[in-house]
Amino acid sequence: MGNPITVLELTSNSVKLLVGYELEERQPIVLYAGTIFVDGAVTEGEIINQDELIAAINKLVKDASTQLEIKIDEVILALPSINLEVYTDSQQTNVLANTLRVEHIDIKNVLSLVRKQRIDPNKTIISIVPERYILDNEKTSVVSPIGETSSFIAINCYVHLLPLWVYNRYLSVVQAAGIKVTKTFVDSYALTELIALEKDASPNYLLVDYGSRTTTISLVGNHRLFYSRIVNLGGDHLTERIAKELSLTLEEAHKLKHMYGYDNRASNYKVAIAHQVNEYGQKHPIYQKDLNRVIEAFMNEHYAKIKDAVASLEASQSLSNLFELYPLYFTGGASQINGFNHLLEHSPLKDRTFILNLKAIGARNSRYAVCLGLLRVYNRYILDIGDERSEVGVLTRD
Repeated sequence: MGNPITVLELTSNSVKLLVGYELEERQPIVLYAGTIFVDGAVTEGEIINQDELIAAINKLVKDASTQLEIKIDEVILALPSINLEVYTDSQQTNVLANTLRVEHIDIKNVLSLVRKQRIDPNKTIISIVPERYILDNEKTSVVSPIGETSSFIAINCYVHLLPLWVYNRYLSVVQAAGIKVTKTFVDSYALTELIALEKDASPNYLLVDYGSRTTTISLVGNHRLFYSRIVNLGGDHLTERIAKELSLTLEEAHKLKHMYGYDNRASNYKVAIAHQVNEYGQKHPIYQKDLNRVIEAFMNEHYAKIKDAVASLEASQSLSNLFELYPLYFTGGASQINGFNHLLEHSPLKDRTFILNLKAIGARNSRYAVCLGLLRVYNRYILDIGDERSEVGVLTRD
């Protein structure tokens, strides 16, 4: 059993905390998973209600600590992919030891060269993801070459940047809760590493993380994150649309969405699933077909937004035909509503569209996909760089 790792995700409608570890075969094991809903506490990356988030973090930490009988005072934190920038870099340095044996210090030295590269002063490096290390005689390794013999070490890597304001906002909330942030990772990167564990997963795909208030569309090639774009449309907007179109309260609309969802079986069209009351106090039945109509119209709008985001991606990266070449992998809590898979069957890309199913012990809910991915990326980070266990601080630019 590995040492338990605590990971934290703040979304637009919830705070999620998960404690777990990975087996040697990279199987995630979950010891604790908890969610507290804090609707509206975060909007488009902006912290709206810090006190509510702090209270939720503290409650989850206390609950997990009590259940597991361990002390939790630090976390690995997920950050949203807002204006994420990914670029590649290559650096090289000499090995320090007289024996020419590669040590952790050599790995850190070559990574420090990556960090020293000039970037936009309004952005900060979140992650450096090694693609391969290069040693003497053109020997290469995809994992940290600790113990190998070489006069130098070079690295080809991917660098993830986020706006400084995103990084600072999220860290300040967690630190205000009295919790140290040991490391941060971008949420879409965490998801790609989780999907890489799936034996049947394509190495090249479009990832659609369908959340409560936002949807993140990411381009992944050879299991590497290249690009992410956020669309401000999610599952809560569907609830609001159902409430408006069918004259229901948000609570009633939420209940219908989760209890019935989308169901195109004719046998379910005959019985009323709810009633709406007009301005005169008269009740009118609501049938499954009425709910289907609203959901289908919304999902068509959502699909159009995804297509626009992919078109923007293609234009910025000089790419084309991504929808035809790459499958779509859906994840996120909003993709778990009843009948979502049937909706995808009506998509023009139905043969290339899949819903991600988790294969973790202890947390099967897609709600925790990012948290499970954090376990994977932090474990990889430890193997590549070493467990620094140092607190991450809020950054400033002078």
